[in-house]
Amino acid sequence: MSKLDVRIGSDLDYEDLVADVYYQDQFLFTIQQEEGFENLKVEFFPQTSAKHSKLCEIPLEELLKAIEHAKKRLWELRKSL
Repeated sequence: MSKLDVRIGSDLDYEDLVADVYYQDQFLFTIQQEEGFENLKVEFFPQTSAKHSKLCEIPLEELLKAIEHAKKRLWELRKSL
């Protein structure tokens, strides 16, 4: 079972749906599509933890699968123009 969780939803700060990615219930980043689905952007937000402390360690393949899942869901749930 993956420790990564992708949550698709709307946010008042964005016109289109976003994907928030969590690892063990800790927020990692947002994937937004404000410039269109072909120009997805990953947004990282500052953490409140110590400057050099490791936030987490995630297997690369697991992270890539979560990102692909987020892209797929954003495409499936995109707003109609």
